[in-house]
Amino acid sequence: MPASPNVTLIVLSRIAVCAVLILIALGVSGWLVSTRPEAGDSGKGDQLRRVTVIEALEAPVGRRLRAYGTARALQSADVPARVSATVAELGERYREGERVAKGEILLRLDDTDFRRQMEIATQAIDGIEAQLALLTVDERTIEESLKLAEADAKIVHADVERAEQALREGAAKEREVDRVRQLSIVADRALLMAREGRDKLTPRRASLNAERARQEASKQLAQDSLDRCLIRSPIDGVLQSAEKEIGEMVAGGTQVARVVDPARLEVPILLPASTRSLVSIGNKVMLKPDRDGAVDVEASVTRISPEDDPTTRTFAVYAELSASPVISPGTFVEAAVLCPHEGNRTVLPRRSVSEGRILVFRDGRVHLTPVEVEFGLTGLKPQTGLPDSEWLVLRDALPSGSKVVLDASRQIPDGTAIAAEPPRAANAAASPVTTPSAVNGEAGR
Repeated sequence: MPASPNVTLIVLSRIAVCAVLILIALGVSGWLVSTRPEAGDSGKGDQLRRVTVIEALEAPVGRRLRAYGTARALQSADVPARVSATVAELGERYREGERVAKGEILLRLDDTDFRRQMEIATQAIDGIEAQLALLTVDERTIEESLKLAEADAKIVHADVERAEQALREGAAKEREVDRVRQLSIVADRALLMAREGRDKLTPRRASLNAERARQEASKQLAQDSLDRCLIRSPIDGVLQSAEKEIGEMVAGGTQVARVVDPARLEVPILLPASTRSLVSIGNKVMLKPDRDGAVDVEASVTRISPEDDPTTRTFAVYAELSASPVISPGTFVEAAVLCPHEGNRTVLPRRSVSEGRILVFRDGRVHLTPVEVEFGLTGLKPQTGLPDSEWLVLRDALPSGSKVVLDASRQIPDGTAIAAEPPRAANAAASPVTTPSAVNGEAGR
């Protein structure tokens, strides 16, 4: 079936529009190509590359070992109840934040039961004393009885001897001798009983003395419990916690208060074990609280732990300081331990070191030199004229007067000849590095 005249017209019009658009695009492209700017020849192709070079700084640098710690009071005490009783009375200053003196009463516990124990022990001791008094009376009686029994036995034995003598001489009968012998036996029995009574006095007295000692110990324990019902502050300081109330039951060993003396503080600081030889008693420590606008507080190392922790490879030093308005017990601080100067060291801007290498300018050429960074420093160094605040100290010093490319990130092949220029022009454009320094796990300030 032949196409409709209208369809043919539509197809031809679309082809014409596309052709016009293509012609316009070709025209615009040609105009852009013909009007492009031509790169001019500056005529400087034979000049050397200009690079900013600085002289390596040599300075007597002491290490600053950075670490963190939490301040704590040098003297503090958790005050426990030493007996089980109810709270009968609160001290006048038994409140958090109140300053208390050593020996001041914080709490008084109910001591009724312990007073009863004192009375029982006292009465028991009085009873034992009475028994000992009776024993003394018995002792005198038994001694007298023993003397009488001995005398009686002596007389009876003499009668027996006379009766037996009379029997042998025929002056007495057997019946009379037997009667005298019977009396002798009775006398011996009485003497034996008297001696037994005397011998029993010593163990009876020892038993009563032991019982008295036991009761005196019970009385002393009761007295100690009475004294412990008065809970006193063991140190001068400020109450950190005071939570007990009147009528509350307190078990022995339960903490009833915590007293903190903020006059002297210490901060335990963990340092890398490799730096033990650098730290000694008396080293200065700068402490900065972890809060905005806080200022550094000076302290000093007073103790050093003798052992390294094999797990963390660290050792502890303890910095001590006096009371400070910005540091209180429990404050988290950043610590910088200042080590003595170790002689002149090579100090370079952080940006002069890239991946453990520096670019040393010598004999008109750049020499790529590997270096080992020992630790970092933070702060401006006006003598250099540079705005950098991050610096690195090299483990091995460079030769005196060595010059180093300021920016080691520049891609300059080893041995390239350059034109060195001082850093004056570069200072305006250079921006100091502000990232915190951290080298080999040790950082300095």
